[in-house]
Amino acid sequence: MTTNKLTKALPILIMVLFLCAVIIPAAAYSAGNYTWYNKTATIKFESSFPTSYQASFLSAANKWSNAGSNFRFATPANQLNVSVYMTYYGTNNSTLPWLAQAQAMNFERQNNRWYINDSDVRYNTYYANNFTTSHSQSLQNGYFNVERLALHELGHALGLEHSNVLNAIMKTPYKYLSFLSQDDINGVKNLYGTKSKSMTSGITPIPEEEKQINEPIFKVHQCYAEVSDQELAQKADLVIRGTVKGELPAHWVSFDKAEPVVKKENSISIGNNQIVHDVVISVDDVYKGKLSENEIYIRQIGGTLDGITMVCDDQTEYSEGESVILYLFGSDVDQKTGRTFRYVHPQGELKIVDEKTAVNGFDQEIDTEKMLSIVQESL
Repeated sequence: MTTNKLTKALPILIMVLFLCAVIIPAAAYSAGNYTWYNKTATIKFESSFPTSYQASFLSAANKWSNAGSNFRFATPANQLNVSVYMTYYGTNNSTLPWLAQAQAMNFERQNNRWYINDSDVRYNTYYANNFTTSHSQSLQNGYFNVERLALHELGHALGLEHSNVLNAIMKTPYKYLSFLSQDDINGVKNLYGTKSKSMTSGITPIPEEEKQINEPIFKVHQCYAEVSDQELAQKADLVIRGTVKGELPAHWVSFDKAEPVVKKENSISIGNNQIVHDVVISVDDVYKGKLSENEIYIRQIGGTLDGITMVCDDQTEYSEGESVILYLFGSDVDQKTGRTFRYVHPQGELKIVDEKTAVNGFDQEIDTEKMLSIVQESL
C-alpha cells in the first residue's frame, strides 16, 4: 500500500487479524477454535514502541493473565518460542485506516491441529497525538487509552471474537472500558480452562471432524469507534449514492516490504501480508465532494489465495445490484493494480431499504432524509 494522507478525524478503525475456526454459539462471548498451544505467550516490545506506553500495555496483559484461566502472558525474562511483539507502525500521513492491530504471523500444527505460534500488535503512529496513558482523558475528547486498546486487542490475540454483551471489553463498537467483564472472563476460561484444572491441549476437547482441518483460516477482526451523525458528515471527503456492481479478484498486499508467504507441512507464516479485494460501486449521485469518476472501489479484507483463506465477518457484505449511500474517507493507490481505492466506516455504509430508510454497518435503522439533511448542513 502507499501512504497518501488520510483525514485525521476519520472514525477510528481498529483492525485485528486473527486465526479462528468454528464459533461457539452457546454463550454471549464468541470464541475462536484456535489457541496458543502452550497456553503462554511472551510480551516483547520493539524499539519503536514508546517506553512510556509499556507499563499500560503490560497492565492490560496482567488483567488477562489474572482472569482465572490457564493462560498467562509472560515478560521477556521468561523467553519462549512464541511471542506477541509490540510495535509502533506507520507515519504521520499513514493511510492505513486503523488505530491498533493484532496480526497473527505464524501458525504451527500440533497433534493434527493448528495453533497460534506468533502474533504482532501494532499501534498506528498516525494517531500518536491521540494515544494517552491517562484514564481521565476520554474517547469523546479524541483520546484513546493505550491500556484499554490493549485489553481489546489482546482479547483477540487470545482467541476471543466480538461479544454482544454491552459492558464486555470485546464488544464493538469500541467502548472506553478499563476492566474485563464476566463475559470476557467466561470466554477466556472457555478457551483455556479454569485455573488449576488440568488441560493437556489448552482447550476443550476437539471433535474429530475439526481435527481434520487442512489449512487454518485467518480471520480479521475490526473494531470501530462510533461517532455522531454530524461528525460523520463533516469529516467525510465524499458522500455518494451508488449501485453495487460486484467485487474484483483478491490479491496480496503488504504493510511494509513484500515478505513472502511461507507454507510448510506443519507451519504457515504470512509475514506482514493480507489478502484484500475491491468492491466496485457505480456512482449514481454525489451529495458531498467532487468526483469525476463514474465508478469507485471500496477496499475490503478477505479472499482465498495460495491455499490460504482470510475472512472478515465485521465488515459490510455487498450484493450485486444493491443501492447504497456511502461516506468515504481518504483514498490510496494499490501498488499492484494501480487502482485508486477508498475507505468507508460501517456507520457510513447505508444499504437502502426504501427512499426513507436504510440500514448501516452496525445494523442500525437510519432515516436517510435526516442523514442527508445533516450532510447538506455540513457543506
